[in-house]
Amino acid sequence: MINARQQVKNALLTVCDNVKMSRPAGDIDLPLIVYAQTGNTPINMLYVRLKWRVSVYCRNFSDLVDLCDDVDNIMTGLGFTRVGKTGDDTARVETDLYMCKLDYAGLVNKQTLGVIKYST
Repeated sequence: MINARQQVKNALLTVCDNVKMSRPAGDIDLPLIVYAQTGNTPINMLYVRLKWRVSVYCRNFSDLVDLCDDVDNIMTGLGFTRVGKTGDDTARVETDLYMCKLDYAGLVNKQTLGVIKYST
């Protein structure tokens, strides 16, 4: 099994200094990026499919859009393909809390550990 959690966290830390593997309970500091590996499936002897969900939390919609763009650039820069995104109409969670979930997938070569583009 390939473990890329630290590499993904380090990359996300370049756009936000508040990155967690799970959303903390209670009050949270914003902005916040929460990431989770949602799949780690062997495809064959050479490849593993990794899937990630990255949730972005901000105080306002404008900041949310900007941070989601930054996250998307980071994740696609790592070689992952965005395969899903929550709609803008679900972004407002509370008065001063906005959230967007971004889903990514990629095929990882077990020998080189490089990510190749994933097509759905």
